[in-house]
Amino acid sequence: MANALDPHPETARVEHALFDRMDRIQRSGFTIIVDGENTVIGILTSTDLAGQLKQRIEPFVLLEELERRLRRLIRHFSTEELPKEIRRTMERGQHLGLGQYVFLVEDGHCWSKLRWPFEQQDISRRLTTVRDYRNDLAHWAVDAPAEDVAALAATRGLLKLLKLVDHDPAV
Repeated sequence: MANALDPHPETARVEHALFDRMDRIQRSGFTIIVDGENTVIGILTSTDLAGQLKQRIEPFVLLEELERRLRRLIRHFSTEELPKEIRRTMERGQHLGLGQYVFLVEDGHCWSKLRWPFEQQDISRRLTTVRDYRNDLAHWAVDAPAEDVAALAATRGLLKLLKLVDHDPAV
């Protein structure tokens, strides 16, 4: 309430760098946005910033957890059981990418060994969608990651399914 009575509240111009103002916004809870003539054109609150932060980082957090859970799939297989595309990557000491997990899921032997209660084609399709979304994000092809609502929903959905079959609490 005291901030609302301040005769000289924190202000910022539209052209100012937001990152430079974030500490002050966090302390006071808001900043008033003014134009070049000091006319108030809006208010930016810490709640606004928190919402934007969530919207921008949620896809990365979901993808990270999804990839960790997928990495644990490999424990179910000996090297000889894995599709050759995956074996080559592992022989080079590299982590698998989302695209390579599509090979794992599409391999009949690997799929049957997983014993998942899902349709193989559905998981393959979901994984392909998530892989494409992750690739777009990794190559900065998406300005606001949460704006691709369908891909974000597919990521959430696949992660939800993986949580049903991967019970490792260390995630």
